[in-house]
Amino acid sequence: MLVVDGEQIATATLADTRAARDLAALLPVTIAIEDRFGQAKIGRLPDELAYIDVGLVLDPAAGHVYYWPSDRSIAVLTADLGPSIPAPGLIDLGVVDTGLQALASAGNRFEMDIGPAV
Repeated sequence: MLVVDGEQIATATLADTRAARDLAALLPVTIAIEDRFGQAKIGRLPDELAYIDVGLVLDPAAGHVYYWPSDRSIAVLTADLGPSIPAPGLIDLGVVDTGLQALASAGNRFEMDIGPAV
């Protein structure tokens, strides 16, 4: 569940990977989010996620939640970036089920609470 200003705006299903399980273990967490060029909402996690034995994504899809291991960032892509991601690539953590458009229009800078669905 993704919450902005106390209002649930999106839900996502995590992948069955170690990195996604590490993210689930961090929940609930509040992170500062910024908009990157109207294409992604990005924020830094407090801890690193494991990413051993996962396929790295260089051509990410809109509507997916990704992890950038170089700086512990989590990103929800709100637009298609094409094959533009440099090495080491992104780790796919899951997919947004509902509320992608609400998240895309949530603003340029805000705090987002990420927690398990209730």
